[in-house]
Amino acid sequence: MEVVAYDPYLPAEVFEQQHAKSMSIDEVLKISDLVTIHMPLTPETKNLSNAKSIAGMKDDAVVLNMARGGIVN
Repeated sequence: MEVVAYDPYLPAEVFEQQHAKSMSIDEVLKISDLVTIHMPLTPETKNLSNAKSIAGMKDDAVVLNMARGGIVN
């Protein structure tokens, strides 16, 4: 399994240590079969996942929101 992730606050070496590849949110959503969301609800993350971002995903992708409801609209 290839692990890809988006976190604007983590340095590249953390991704390397965890054997993950850093990508933009759009890139992650475009290629992922399974997306899990783990982040706090802030003004920056509110409605981060919406109809537009979901439309850019694979038709059979699965989204698991383990965060606050306001992140997914």
